This record gives sequence, C-alpha cells and structure tokens, in this order.
Amino acid sequence: MPNPLPLGAPHPCLSKSQLPQSELATDEKLNLLGLYKQAKMGDVNVPRPGAFDIKGRAKHDTWVKQKGKSQEDAMKEYVELVQALKEKYVK
Repeated sequence: MPNPLPLGAPHPCLSKSQLPQSELATDEKLNLLGLYKQAKMGDVNVPRPGAFDIKGRAKHDTWVKQKGKSQEDAMKEYVELVQALKEKYVK
C-alpha cells in the first residue's frame, strides 16, 4: 500500500486547521500523523519501511504506537491535540 502522505507534502488536516507547520516540532507532527492514520485506517496494515527510509520508518513507528486504539478514540485525541497545538502556536 503506498504511503498516502508523500515526503514533504503538507499534512491535509494541518493546512485546514491553520497550524503553522514550520513551527511544529517533529514529535508533534509525528503524533498528529499517527493519530490521523489510526483514525482513518485503523491498526497498521503495512510492513515497516527499510532501514534507508528513515522518515518512512518514523511515520510507521508513530502509527504503530496507536495500535489497538479505536478509530473513534484516535479521532478524539487528534482533535484534542490540534486544539492544544492551536493554543500553543496560533495567536
């Protein structure tokens, strides 16, 4: 299954939420991505990328951390995280 978010592509929900992507820390972006994928697709269903695909492995690993969480719970956590990041970054 191809990666739905190509490297360097803006996260679809970040642009809609008005979050400044350039200011977000890497772990914040990864947490958003993991929750987003869990909410949209459920538990991980693709193999871990190879050793030379560092970004792909980081994305995969953050999704694996959400394994077992219901899609509804992941969506709620995603919305809560977006709200918290808005309070932190959007003035």
